[in-house]
Amino acid sequence: MIPRLNIVDTSYLIALLLQKDKYHNEAKLSWNKFKTTEDSILLLNDYVIDEVLTLVLKRTKNCDVTEIASQTIDKLIAENVFEFYKIQERDYNSAKNIFIKYCDKYYYLCS
Repeated sequence: MIPRLNIVDTSYLIALLLQKDKYHNEAKLSWNKFKTTEDSILLLNDYVIDEVLTLVLKRTKNCDVTEIASQTIDKLIAENVFEFYKIQERDYNSAKNIFIKYCDKYYYLCS
């Protein structure tokens, strides 16, 4: 069976890490499901980690909490919970070109 690829985004990790986030319980439920599903791959990239740590610090205004978040992410990467992917210049340029090519398709900005 081909594994299912799940790209982990900033909002998901924030909800998972911060108990006060309004989606924390939902994130925990899906996290437990991911941990028990063998045919899922959780892909995490360096941009998301940067955004998560920036937002944790902004929301909590607490360096200790931000350090704990950073250590937690590092631990999950080390335990191979996530497939860690560092964005390469070619990937960045490809994504930027797609964004520019379809800039008139702003529906993806709606929530």
